[in-house]
Amino acid sequence: MDSTTYKNELNINIEDQILVLCAQKNISNQNAIKISTLSKQNPDWLLLLKKAGRHKLLSLLHLNLNLHAQDSVPPKIFKTLQRYIIEIAKKNFCLTNELIKIVKLLKSKNITPILYKGPILSLLAYNDVTFRQFGDLDVFVEKKDLLTAQRLLVTNGYNIINELPHINFNFLTKTLHQKNFCNKIVNLDIHWQIEQQDLFNHFLYFDRMQIDLNSCSVESFTIENLVLLLTIHCCNHRWETLSSLCDIAFLCENNSEIDWKQIIIKANKLHLKKILAATFFLIHNLLQFEIAVEMKNFISTTPSAKKLAEFIQKKVFFSKFSLNLIDKTIFIVKSNDNFGRGIKELICFFTRPTEREFKIILPKYFYFLYSILRPIFLVKDFLCFIKNKKLNLLR
Repeated sequence: MDSTTYKNELNINIEDQILVLCAQKNISNQNAIKISTLSKQNPDWLLLLKKAGRHKLLSLLHLNLNLHAQDSVPPKIFKTLQRYIIEIAKKNFCLTNELIKIVKLLKSKNITPILYKGPILSLLAYNDVTFRQFGDLDVFVEKKDLLTAQRLLVTNGYNIINELPHINFNFLTKTLHQKNFCNKIVNLDIHWQIEQQDLFNHFLYFDRMQIDLNSCSVESFTIENLVLLLTIHCCNHRWETLSSLCDIAFLCENNSEIDWKQIIIKANKLHLKKILAATFFLIHNLLQFEIAVEMKNFISTTPSAKKLAEFIQKKVFFSKFSLNLIDKTIFIVKSNDNFGRGIKELICFFTRPTEREFKIILPKYFYFLYSILRPIFLVKDFLCFIKNKKLNLLR
């Protein structure tokens, strides 16, 4: 057994097995038979739909049940699933049109928006803006353009979510990474950095490509940089959905001329080696996608990625509870390339203020107290989690 082979030791239920098997487009004959067989074993169809919705895999579930188990799916369930797919397609069309309006609006003031996730990822990974489930839009702008972009959006009907006028702009933009807007149609996240700010600007931000989105010329990151950014996104969100892995897997499958050497070099410089290896480990062994030889070799040189992948599966994909504070602490240390960086990120996690802390109004010379409020709120949340868990056990 080679170093990338992974034996799934999780005792997952029928619904999770079907969901994982359906997380592909080109299903092997062996897996098609498994889907058909499991579908005849009386799964909880409503639970399966709920799980597919949470993992944002309704489109893939519909595609593969229709191909491989249509006779086993109750007509009412299939009709419900079809209705979901139509709603997803309608919403995606609407959001895509809104995104094009935003791009044209920002360009009118010489702001270059860089599209990320949303319709652009659906197009690049699935060749179809209607296929991938997404609920909001994500756009990167340079920090110097942020205030202009904000004024432009507000003037054109957008509202700022959690507006924080009492916080100094420079302090806010150094601490937070994005600002959230909404109108009657969509929630829009404007990003200006990620956590690895300096490295991001140096290695990723200015390496971009032109894409045609519904006859509108837009910019996004190169495929190599998207792989890295999506990996960072997976890690920041604790790999909470299977679709986050599918997005990367289909993006790679749909773009054959990827420069894997460039990805690996940047991953090392950005200290993303372990999470990149763990992500592709899960793509290959959990979702059963074929991955590039370069990535298999990369995984074999990162043995700690297997332990991280096992932790992700047990605590995230198939856990009844979200990660609590202790799990998050362990996760942060485990997901970093070395213990020192893990401790550094852990300190950042416990002291970097979020919008929650910023809602409390403090004078500028007391801003340091926001970093003290952060751990207080985290501990308070953890105590509430323990209390609720005990109450659930008593019921």
